Amino acid sequence: MTARLFACLAIFFAAQSADSPAKKPERVSPKAQNIEVEVARGESVRIPLRGFERNLNPLTYRPLGRPQHGKLSGLEPYNGPERQGPAYITYTHGNDEDSVADTFAFEVKAGITKLTGRGRVIIKIRDAAPLLSITPELLDFGPVALGDPPVRCVVELANAGGGVITGFLRPTEPFTLEDDGGFVLRRGKKTRIPLLFAPERTGEFVFRLQPFANDPALLVLKGLAIAPLVLEVEEAVFSAAPDQSRRGIAVVKNQSKRPLTVSVGLPPESPVEAVADFTLGPGESTEVILRIPPDRKEYVPPFGASFECDGHAELREFTAPAIPAALRIVATPDFGEVRPRTVVRASLILINDGGSPAEGKLLPSESIRPASGATAFTVPPGGELEIPLELRLKPDQAPPTEMTVSLLGKEVIVKVTARLIPRTPTPPPTPTICPKTDDYVLNYVLNIDIRYTPTPEGPAITWVEKPGWQDFTLQHRRENDGLWQDYHPPAPHEGPLGWLQRWLQSLAGLIRKFLDTPIERADPTAEPSNEAPTGQQLIAESHLAADQWRLVATLEGGDKRDVALPFRIRDNTLVGIPAQPDRLPPPPTGPVTAFVYVDKKAERLGAFLEIFFAHDLGVSSFRLERGIPGAPTFKIIDRGEKNGNIGKVTGNGLELTVCRARIDGLPRGTRTYWRVVPTGPSGELAPTIGFFVDTLPVTPFPWRTVAISALCAVLAGALYLRWRLNRPPR
Repeated sequence: MTARLFACLAIFFAAQSADSPAKKPERVSPKAQNIEVEVARGESVRIPLRGFERNLNPLTYRPLGRPQHGKLSGLEPYNGPERQGPAYITYTHGNDEDSVADTFAFEVKAGITKLTGRGRVIIKIRDAAPLLSITPELLDFGPVALGDPPVRCVVELANAGGGVITGFLRPTEPFTLEDDGGFVLRRGKKTRIPLLFAPERTGEFVFRLQPFANDPALLVLKGLAIAPLVLEVEEAVFSAAPDQSRRGIAVVKNQSKRPLTVSVGLPPESPVEAVADFTLGPGESTEVILRIPPDRKEYVPPFGASFECDGHAELREFTAPAIPAALRIVATPDFGEVRPRTVVRASLILINDGGSPAEGKLLPSESIRPASGATAFTVPPGGELEIPLELRLKPDQAPPTEMTVSLLGKEVIVKVTARLIPRTPTPPPTPTICPKTDDYVLNYVLNIDIRYTPTPEGPAITWVEKPGWQDFTLQHRRENDGLWQDYHPPAPHEGPLGWLQRWLQSLAGLIRKFLDTPIERADPTAEPSNEAPTGQQLIAESHLAADQWRLVATLEGGDKRDVALPFRIRDNTLVGIPAQPDRLPPPPTGPVTAFVYVDKKAERLGAFLEIFFAHDLGVSSFRLERGIPGAPTFKIIDRGEKNGNIGKVTGNGLELTVCRARIDGLPRGTRTYWRVVPTGPSGELAPTIGFFVDTLPVTPFPWRTVAISALCAVLAGALYLRWRLNRPPR
């Protein structure tokens, strides 16, 4: 065989082997395509089933088994032009809450070879996005009074989407939870959460909550905290009432759901009468009347009234204008018997019943003029004013019967009493013989035996205690008071550093005495001194110029009497005044009850009295009355049963009844006029004559002590600095 022939045979056999597969098809199994799909929980999805066979034979599909969490619909064959098109099947999820995935297998089969292949469909269960629903979105608790029980409201939360919502509520005060506030919501579930509103202060509260962090839904909490009581004041200015009192009205309403006991607090200095506590039921209201009594007429500056209940207080400010001035004539001028060309004095006494100063004026009169020369006058609120008048008649002039006074801009006719005494010829003067002055007066000479002496403790009166005299007592009286009283220095009003003030005063006095006293050397030839002992009484500076003084003592075998002329203190010198009977206000008309003695102890805002009566009168009770010198009327102040007591004492062989009483509420440094009305076995006795009661004057500021103290401090500082600068170095 040739090579050419051999090559031809090889080509022939190769061609035969290449055509053999086309003549006889190969048996190959089709392949199924695995599929992954997603479906919403409880929803359906249409799934295409796909396969592949190399020879492109027609394919058929069928599901193998059932899915665990859902169901399959009937198979939809492919009717398209493709030879290996897909078939469709619908998967519907069973809507359970726990499944997250599902699966099933399917078979693909070739139509000619009848060979099969298997594939798997994996279905992922997809949840819808969680969606929080809040009902209601605005939780309004409404108005709540402080102290009331907490108000409870409920909010409903629901999951309107899918998945699970886990959250909790975290409100802030005054909103609180009744339980822990946590919640877990699956799809379509709901829960109810109660909340409480318990405010501790008034105001409107709004709070926004986001229960679930991934959801924009908001819960708005709203509440209004109100006061348990509300106070309504239409007018903060007191108005006058018909009984001369002043009143302010406040309406108090209980806004809470419980009974309230309300108390009204007033400042201590307020003149308003105290208001008793009262109770208001839920929703009730009442009017509270604040009253200033008729005896308080002055202007009342703004003050606060507090309405309190259960730890809550409502404060309102009130003020009261003064009662308008109202002048009233208490006593008209009574000049008595008048001679022509002589001056007679009387007084017109006015009282201002209002709370504002009252101005008036004496209108010109032919024969009456004011003693001071001033025609205009002012009466203080609630005070009295005595206007001294002088009457001087011309010859053949009739005494006046009235005078005109302008009171608060209105002219008022005032009745005047005066009786004319015909003028008689004046007899020629006859010489008078001055009575011989007692020897004891000559023995005590002013500024020699009795002297004004400055001391480190203050001004003093010193005297020589001569033989035969004892029980020396310094007495004083005011210019218009005829009663001599034993002088008692006012008690010092010391503060916490009173001892330091006394030490500085004594130190200043010692320094001044040391500088003013000349150095005297002992005289060995001098004889022993036989000077009589001396007495001394310190005097308050407030009494130096205004008082009259006298020194009384007891002579052996005699009574207590003056030892010198009464005197005043002028420029550190004793100036004698003529001896004259004690000047008292004119005695009251009618009978009087005599008392033995009145002992008065002045205090800062009052006085302590001891009135001694003869025991034979049988005084069992008494009362004090206050009046005006020269006025016919007295005002009852109090009774002995309330502010006094009655006792029995024995002195100098006499049995006396002593009535003790204390007068309070008097201004400092004033003088008032009083009398006593005793009661005996047969009833009330006639009143006594009047007497004056003084209170302690206001202590002046110790400028001198402060100045000396500052000087001593500066001197001590200078000495200390000098010592520091001059001391030798160490």
